[in-house]
Amino acid sequence: MIDLRWGCLKSEEIRLRIKNNTLLHAQDARRGRAFSVLLILFSLSQAYATTWIVQPEPGGHFIHVQDAIDGATHGDTILVEPGTYYENINFIGKNVVITSQYLFTEDEYYINHTILDGNHIDRVVTIENGETRAAQLIAFTIQNGKVMQNQSEPVLVYGAGIKINNSSPSIRDCTIKNNKAPFKGGGAGIAVYYNANPYVSGLSIHENHASMGGGGIILFDCESTSIEFDPINLCSVYNNYAGYHSDISIGYSYPLEIVIPLDTFTVSSPDEHFISFPQALVLTIEQGFFEPVNHDLYINPNGDDSNSGASFEEPLKTIQHALTIIKRDSLDPYTIFLDEGVYAPSNGQHFPLNLRSYVNMQGAGKDLTVFDGENQQVQIIASYVNHYKISNLSLSHAPYAGIYRALTVTENINAKYSNIGFYQNTGGVINNLQWASEAFPHPENSNILFDSLEVIDNACFWTITLRAHATTIFQNSIIRNSESVYSEVMEAYLNWPLQILKTFYLDTEPKHISRNVEITQNENLDADYPLTAMALHVADSRVEISNCTFADNSAPVGGAITLEDAEVIIVNSILYDNEPRQIWLYNAYGDTPNTVTIKNCLIQDAEWGINLIGSNTINWLDGNFDVAPWFQGGEENPYYLTANSPAIDAGTDFFVWEGDTIVNMSPDEYSGLAPDIGAYEYHEPDAIDENKLSEGFELYGNFPNPFNNSTQISFSVPTTGDVELKIFNMKGQLIEQQLFEGFSTGIHKINWDAGYLQSGLYLYQIESRKMKVTGKALLVK
Repeated sequence: MIDLRWGCLKSEEIRLRIKNNTLLHAQDARRGRAFSVLLILFSLSQAYATTWIVQPEPGGHFIHVQDAIDGATHGDTILVEPGTYYENINFIGKNVVITSQYLFTEDEYYINHTILDGNHIDRVVTIENGETRAAQLIAFTIQNGKVMQNQSEPVLVYGAGIKINNSSPSIRDCTIKNNKAPFKGGGAGIAVYYNANPYVSGLSIHENHASMGGGGIILFDCESTSIEFDPINLCSVYNNYAGYHSDISIGYSYPLEIVIPLDTFTVSSPDEHFISFPQALVLTIEQGFFEPVNHDLYINPNGDDSNSGASFEEPLKTIQHALTIIKRDSLDPYTIFLDEGVYAPSNGQHFPLNLRSYVNMQGAGKDLTVFDGENQQVQIIASYVNHYKISNLSLSHAPYAGIYRALTVTENINAKYSNIGFYQNTGGVINNLQWASEAFPHPENSNILFDSLEVIDNACFWTITLRAHATTIFQNSIIRNSESVYSEVMEAYLNWPLQILKTFYLDTEPKHISRNVEITQNENLDADYPLTAMALHVADSRVEISNCTFADNSAPVGGAITLEDAEVIIVNSILYDNEPRQIWLYNAYGDTPNTVTIKNCLIQDAEWGINLIGSNTINWLDGNFDVAPWFQGGEENPYYLTANSPAIDAGTDFFVWEGDTIVNMSPDEYSGLAPDIGAYEYHEPDAIDENKLSEGFELYGNFPNPFNNSTQISFSVPTTGDVELKIFNMKGQLIEQQLFEGFSTGIHKINWDAGYLQSGLYLYQIESRKMKVTGKALLVK
């Protein structure tokens, strides 16, 4: 039984301590003034209240904080003595004060040694039942909270350290650290939402990690939610990680002015990587925690974040740390170079990566630099990130995470993904999220390029979804052997390898281009869903397809290409051995007729390979035919053309439809009299040697690509020696040759000036002794 008289006596003793200490310990003027006012208000509030003592060993009223809350009433104080309390507490609607001895001593020892620890089980503190400012949490370390959502549930979760919902408490002088929302979670430090308006003062929020937005703080449901920061006893928010807005995430449509005065932030001049910028944000920062570095950075999974990162001899360890400290330079973007190895949560990587504008990332090769989600986490989020390139790496084992895939991008400007592999992912490969609204429309110049992707052996019902960009180009890529999985939302086993959907709130007509793409050997198992597509599904969009191969895809119903209120132009492409149909035009409700325009294509069963439901339009132009394409088969290059293929020289090099140029190829871009049909241009076997890859000799590609006049080719050599650069046109003819003597072991870059050449696709070959590697470069003038 609790002795209330003892509790009242303790309360009297505490009030005496307050009186004797109110004007002391004011060395820090800002904190001293706020501290004195707090003690006076606290003293007045205790006249008719009870103080409960919590301490780890017997002698107080309780040994657990939650037990004290359960036994308290409005206006009571819960004084927690130093110790670590492994608890997940809830204010349960009570306006009580929970404090450490710091309130009476102003000794920071009590903040650091009075610890509320979530024990990695649940969030540490929950305040969600209408509590007012009279509910106070004062002077604790709040750590090791964890919230995460089940993979099968679409709802996100928030607030691993503190969750504030439908309440307006006061949180003062707390350290909030090492809290995690690792899967479909945001606001790892503090989450504020739904009719909440807390007051925060003197908080230090750092080293928290969220998979979605707001590693430090997230504020959303903006019509009814706010947060008030103390302008005197300043908070600090720094070195947190999140999939987007690593430190503070606020809804872009936030309608009110929000003032955030901070002592320390991660950097003194933050961009969208660290914080979202609603229109009425007033942000002031006294100092940055990191000083940005003005050079390229080098990463190795066995490195150390205390290293300089200036070379592979002194590499950093974590990619997200490099993204945090590297300087954003719009005039001369820096690159993060990733060494060979596996980058995974189990070896300390923070996924998903929150990309930076004007910061490139380059691996050592698809098979050498591997991002492994370990079926725990997606790997990359690029939310409103601009002017960057990601290349030469692979993403594997990403789990199902709702709308988030292994790679999630949102309305980027000049973003390029090149030479990337996606293997054995189960939750989707690529998604263009659409976060725009009437209040926050799409950027009119948003554009994204996906080039030379290998999407092989994934099992997910939405493999790639493209939308939300003014221009999206998907080229020189393979989607092969995607398997169906069960969708609880659709209640069906589905697999859409490539899906192109409508973009809302975009004034201009979006442009989707797919060229030189192979989509093969994918399966869809559902027999009831009417819009089944085994290769490409297009809804409410217009797509231009050229030089693509769709083959050996199967489903009980549907087609390799399925249209829903859409328009597709198909040129120089092969659709063959897709079961049950090649093309499926679905307009059952007669809203908007589908239109498909076909020219110079090899389509099995010709027009009979197209199934129509409802009102649709087929423009069957010249150059189409129905014969076997004569693929090579085998494992290495199954959909290359053999020498006797009827698809050779059967395409067109120029085609305009309704004022839009769909195909415009120069003679240097193809061999023979005309372009070949399908994703692969036929070459004589010995026209150009196959790459002879050797350990330690790697080609990292060229940047920029496409390029105008000049580009930089990056590669590494294992030993000191001479290096030769050869340039070929698409006919295999040697047009330029340069010798570079005495290259040392390591990474090198060669500038290639192609200003004298016409626009077109070129092959470049780097040769060192008996080792050769070959790449492609697109010259655009």
